[in-house]
Amino acid sequence: MSEPLPSDCPRFDRCAAPVCPLDPEHARSTHLPGEPVCFYLRATAKPDAPDVLGTDPVFHVALARAPAILRAWPDIGRRVRRAATSRLHGANLRASAAAR
Repeated sequence: MSEPLPSDCPRFDRCAAPVCPLDPEHARSTHLPGEPVCFYLRATAKPDAPDVLGTDPVFHVALARAPAILRAWPDIGRRVRRAATSRLHGANLRASAAAR
């Protein structure tokens, strides 16, 4: 199976992040401080992400490419580290729905 492309991301149509971990050319992207950061990149640092997104192929690609992206763009790295201090939005709702 081939790796997912940006258009395979469920957030593709509404995402404004200039650096997409699914983009094969992401290393050529430009990110300026304050620009949006990919939901999946931010999720890579969240403690509950593997439980919530564990079967999502987009999450797995972001997880694999996150170290290089965070090194290349310090602002993205700071934002991902900051994201690690909170849970995924709606994670508690997904957990309670799964328990039903």
